[in-house]
Amino acid sequence: MKNGKREMEKIKIVDIHKNSIAEEVGIEKGDYLLSIDDNEIEDIIDYKLMTSDDYFVMQIEKQNKEIWDVEIEKDIDEDIGLEFENVTINEPVQCKNNCIFCFMAQMPDGMRDTLYFKDDDYRLSFLDGNYITLTNVSDKELERIVKLHLSPINISIHSTNPNVRQKLMSNPNAKNILNQLEVLKKGDIEINAQIVLVRDYNDKDDLDNTLNDLLEYGENLTSISVVPVGLTKFRKNLTKLKPFDKESALETIDIIEKYRAKFKEKYGYSTVYPSDEFFILSGREMPEIDYYERLLQYENGVGIVSCLLDDVKNDLKKLSKKDIQSIKGYEGVCVSGVLAYDYMRRVFDMIEEKIPQIKVRVKKIENEFFGKSITVTGLLTAGDLFREIENKEFDNLIIPSIMQNDGVFLDDYTISDVENNLKCNVILTHSDRFLKDLIDAFNQ
Repeated sequence: MKNGKREMEKIKIVDIHKNSIAEEVGIEKGDYLLSIDDNEIEDIIDYKLMTSDDYFVMQIEKQNKEIWDVEIEKDIDEDIGLEFENVTINEPVQCKNNCIFCFMAQMPDGMRDTLYFKDDDYRLSFLDGNYITLTNVSDKELERIVKLHLSPINISIHSTNPNVRQKLMSNPNAKNILNQLEVLKKGDIEINAQIVLVRDYNDKDDLDNTLNDLLEYGENLTSISVVPVGLTKFRKNLTKLKPFDKESALETIDIIEKYRAKFKEKYGYSTVYPSDEFFILSGREMPEIDYYERLLQYENGVGIVSCLLDDVKNDLKKLSKKDIQSIKGYEGVCVSGVLAYDYMRRVFDMIEEKIPQIKVRVKKIENEFFGKSITVTGLLTAGDLFREIENKEFDNLIIPSIMQNDGVFLDDYTISDVENNLKCNVILTHSDRFLKDLIDAFNQ
């Protein structure tokens, strides 16, 4: 390290990862990052690219105003352990749309603080998998995505009809979607697409036309999810929208199946997938896991139930008699939203048949917080649990991990709050290791 004098834009370092390279070389919380290899850092993309090499020099301003040139040697793509005030370094881009179906417009006060920031930032799409509309992306930023090959990008398309898309988003920029997709296609950027389906707006013929348009982007369009609009009880003074029912869900699946066949024939992958909600609403049996091919839309509620059933079935097959005998038994209650209730019962029937010492009752929880029209498990709150299972006698409460984030529920209660209120032990289960979580909870 050596002293320097160069003046650069300051980026405050708010935390250092323990045992990281940054900690090792003496960078501290409260220091400022000025440059990397004498280049200013515009945002998190610049920072990630500049620190991906195995050698570079960072200019750091210490808290005593001393300037250090810090030489970094590391493995390619190894993180050095710095945290900044903003995840994007500069201010993240906020969404300027006023979508008629926006879930954030339907949320009450008193939830986790992070839920109230509505981003539409292409950098977070590339880095964290967020979905963006491209309505808040300039031509220059679109060129940057192509130039830096920020791929894949996740895009909320909803409709390729300019007028329908503008009506859905209340933003004139929404009309540009096909031109923007063409730029990304020419730049060989992979796209995961989402269509939030709103009855009488972008369903039926419009969905058919949208999927027909997207058929031309198949080589770069690696996946399309179609999910039903979520409608909470907090829609006062908002556009009146209708929820999907059995008939409309069946109609939607039929349209999707037609285009799955076309994508498969043309590109080798079916590409477009209905969310789990559509299958459950329609009354059709959930598909086998192969239906979802590369599982690129799992985080969007596509294939979660099939994955859970398949994983539990396969994990049960792997257990020997000795393994089963060594598993400690317990009783408990597992909570589920209305939509997935029957499938969760099926999961525990499979488990109890093979491991009879694990006895779990599945409790169907209606969503009073957002309204009973919200039936997915991931939007249940701690308050819903307090209301539905207060004063019930059980020791273990099994909660799907999708109901919380870092131990905090949507209504800002913590796992500890639930344990203290219900006088129970909480077991978090993840859909990709469900059985292991159940066994590990008492076998450690």
